[in-house]
This record gives sequence, C-alpha cells and structure tokens, in this order.
Amino acid sequence: MMKRDAHFPSGDHLLFTSRTDESEVGTTITALHHFPTFADMFSVLSPEKFGGKTNQLLLEEILAFYTAEEQKKWGVVGIEFILENQIS
Repeated sequence: MMKRDAHFPSGDHLLFTSRTDESEVGTTITALHHFPTFADMFSVLSPEKFGGKTNQLLLEEILAFYTAEEQKKWGVVGIEFILENQIS
C-alpha cells in the first residue's frame, strides 16, 4: 500500500509490468481518488472503473490483499489512468 501522502499528479506516467511474462504497459494518470477504506471507494465509484461487476465482489476480492487494519492506517488510493502503449 502506498502512503496516504503519496503524490501522483494527473499527467504523470506509470509503467505496469506483468509478473507472468514481464510485458510492460505504459499509462498516464488522469485522476486520483483518496478514501478511508475500499468500501467507501467502491460505494462512490462505479465497479466498471475497476473491471468488476458489483461493488460487493470487488470488496471481497480486494480484502484478500489489504486488511481492515492496513486500510485504517494508510487509507486507500484509486488511480485512474489511460493506456498509452504496450512496450513489450
């Protein structure tokens, strides 16, 4: 989890690397969404933004990775981005 004060302004670029084949995809940040918990975030933002069908399913999936204690300590950040290119 990233620290609550982490700052990624719109227009910054992120590079995602696949753990399976090491292919890379470049993105540009378009928006950040700060919330105290994933439940709060999923209650405000559409599940389609996260590739999910329902907010409940998204919450069940994410809670396998981030505990309630971690969310309370750090908060959560939703990062919206657009795909730029597949690098490899």
